[in-house]
Amino acid sequence: MSKFSIQQEILRSPGVRFNELMERTELSHQSVSRALKQLEQRGLIYHVEDEEDRRKKRYFVREDNLIVISIDEVVERVREELSKAGEDLTPEEEGRLREFLLKVVRPAIVEKLKHDGFEDTDPRFFVEILLHGVVALAELTKPMKGVSKKRMKKVVTALKPQFYELVGADVGVLIEGLSILGDGFIRKMAKMESFQKSIINQFMRAFRFLSDERVIREMLGN
Repeated sequence: MSKFSIQQEILRSPGVRFNELMERTELSHQSVSRALKQLEQRGLIYHVEDEEDRRKKRYFVREDNLIVISIDEVVERVREELSKAGEDLTPEEEGRLREFLLKVVRPAIVEKLKHDGFEDTDPRFFVEILLHGVVALAELTKPMKGVSKKRMKKVVTALKPQFYELVGADVGVLIEGLSILGDGFIRKMAKMESFQKSIINQFMRAFRFLSDERVIREMLGN
């Protein structure tokens, strides 16, 4: 359990009390207190007095300010990895990356926190997996140029649903990533060492037949 577990419980139960958090997370008084303090300092949660007992507090999440990852940190990490691979991150590509993180990844993290959560996993790992998933999906969908997002989602989900279970996000999140990040930027990210060594890339290599153009076109009805 971690502060992410605390955050998850507050998302699930707005207005939850301190003692309820202790009971649900099975954390000590000290651990819950420390986690709440850190979350409040980061502006991720706030508290109000309990109307039934003003000595107690009720906790809420500031969803509009929910940043469980640092977008700047992710951008710099991608920049460093691209540099090691002999590529640069152009201002336009940085803008695309920030848009994807803000508009698509952050809401996906909020939903994950509300439902299954991260347990002890750092959300930054989840972000990395999502980026790797977009890169892998780009390879899978090469024969689908010009296909609508709706039809693409139907086909790729049917092809290998285990892929999306591995990524831990709805295929729609990855398809949005394809649209926002763009082919050129995605090709650069495919050179990153973290992607080359990732379980996502290994999975795609093991099931390379998934990108067979004939199979995909048959499923598309072409």
